[in-house]
Amino acid sequence: YGITRLAFEHNRLSFFEYEHLCQKFTKCQLDPLDQLVELQRAVKSRDEVDKIGKSTTLNSLAFEKVCSRAVPEWTELRMAAEIEYEMRFLGATGKAFDTIVASGIRSALPHATPGHSLLLRNSPIIVDHGAILDGYASDMTRVICFGRPDAAFYELHEAVKEAQVAAVATVKAGVRAGIVDQKARQVLGEFNLEEAFTHSTGHGIGLEIHELPRVNSTGDVRLVSGMVITIEPGGCIEWV
Repeated sequence: YGITRLAFEHNRLSFFEYEHLCQKFTKCQLDPLDQLVELQRAVKSRDEVDKIGKSTTLNSLAFEKVCSRAVPEWTELRMAAEIEYEMRFLGATGKAFDTIVASGIRSALPHATPGHSLLLRNSPIIVDHGAILDGYASDMTRVICFGRPDAAFYELHEAVKEAQVAAVATVKAGVRAGIVDQKARQVLGEFNLEEAFTHSTGHGIGLEIHELPRVNSTGDVRLVSGMVITIEPGGCIEWV
């Protein structure tokens, strides 16, 4: 085509593929670009927002159906498998990411891998999963319990809930993503849980489970109408 200069997404191309392009395009200058496509994808169309909403509805329904039949005799792996089966049964084409189910002390791990441990009674169980529907991802984290956890858990739950509500109320066009993250941390700090929040507040979601903008302490992107983000503060008292 007579192209003399070609841009490529350097964070999406392997070194092997880059070498291949260099060998084939000897008369073409290759210029790396950073986040050009990702920035355009950050703002969703009305149709995309609707598709993400439908994926989220399916994801929530799968969770509710599994919870209605789950028992403590299940392992973490069984719970994860049941959720993934239910998502596909309801029409999902796949999972948005590896399903997380972690019981007991392992529920303190934000990205735990399900194992053969049983779902403990009177102990928090974290469940984090997402579905792919019509090409678009959903993301949902919930904590369940068979019985009653101790008082410290209820205090932590209330703190995280307040942090989430406050962060959601901060979201509007023109606000920097970092401000949303700071609001969640501010509320957790009022409960002396600054050190308990070990990850970012959220992220964009769409064709991939993690998209722009990043809702973290350094997020300098200003929110725009059409962006779809998660708001998922957390607290880990085991690490304090």
